[in-house]
Amino acid sequence: MQILIGLIAISVIMFIHEFGHFIAAKACKIKVKEFSIFMGPKLFQFKKGETLYTLRLIPMGAFVAMEGEEEESQDDRAFCNKPVWQRAIVAFAGSFANIVVALLIFTLTFFSTGYITNEIGSLDEASGAYQAGLREGDMVKEYNGKKIRHALDLNVYMYAANDKPVTIEYERNNQSDTATFQPVHYPEAKRYLLGFVPRANSGLESTVVDSVNTETGAKRAGLQSGDRIVEIDGNPIKDRKDIAAVMDTGKGDEVEVKVIRNNQTVTMSIKPYLETTPEMYLPGFYFKTAKGGFFKTIGNAWRYTFSNVRSVYLSLGWLISGKVSLKDVMGPVGIISTIGSVARQPSVLIALQSLLNTIAVISVNLGVMNLLPMPALDG
Repeated sequence: MQILIGLIAISVIMFIHEFGHFIAAKACKIKVKEFSIFMGPKLFQFKKGETLYTLRLIPMGAFVAMEGEEEESQDDRAFCNKPVWQRAIVAFAGSFANIVVALLIFTLTFFSTGYITNEIGSLDEASGAYQAGLREGDMVKEYNGKKIRHALDLNVYMYAANDKPVTIEYERNNQSDTATFQPVHYPEAKRYLLGFVPRANSGLESTVVDSVNTETGAKRAGLQSGDRIVEIDGNPIKDRKDIAAVMDTGKGDEVEVKVIRNNQTVTMSIKPYLETTPEMYLPGFYFKTAKGGFFKTIGNAWRYTFSNVRSVYLSLGWLISGKVSLKDVMGPVGIISTIGSVARQPSVLIALQSLLNTIAVISVNLGVMNLLPMPALDG
């Protein structure tokens, strides 16, 4: 089922891309021979005007077949006989459609779930960022001289960070200042997790369950959204860090978890699962989330889309320079698997929101990659 969801999602992304080519071709009066959804043998077809519309058997992809696209043609309306500027419009239209649809999806999901701001919401007091003077409420403006338009920008830059100090420019009370500090280093590690998403990143609310991951011991044991974890194997829990500390000492054996649910204590046994986390450097603070404000939401969605576009080019540059490894690049099988796993969420609404966001991110990536002057990458 997960593979099927992944295939269909990829097909939706590719349909958007090919539909962009199709609309542009029609607008430029280029003869379109066929517009197909999916690949393989035909299941259904009809013809309207000069174009054959088909639905095919294999649920993967879509394509547009234009006169003179891959062969010579004497037809005045053939792609190869059109002016360069019209051919450029048709070629660009697929990527444009992917990016515009991604922007619309981000906008809709941000209206529904809220969005991440550039304002620092919480800090680890033991981090270099806190020691350097950063505080809650500061607005992050730059990272090592590079503009931070959206919180995603910082995450992307930190992905290629190393053990060297970083400089953050921030704004507080309309005054700009800088803080230079050592990022927090997390070595590659294997850790045991209960299998839930906390309501907050730190503090007492970080012990409250926001959602429970499916196919985990926590789900099978009956952990629910809204439960407040107060004890694990006799250890009192007051912060998310307390949970991590207890789990780090375990070996994957079942743990006794006590939660407060509807003012009553509920005890359950949960079998943790093992997760491998890659080496990473983090700033030591978390951004604040917000919800509401029509223009603020649209503006945030626009900046988030732009940041996704820029991250693709940055990633390509890092691959070429060797800052990141090829092993970090995800192929088609990995993408389909990721989409399928994203769809496994504790509720239909969360699954839909996560799936739409993932589709939008991949749609941006497809759109940007197809802007590169490499025909083999088309679609």
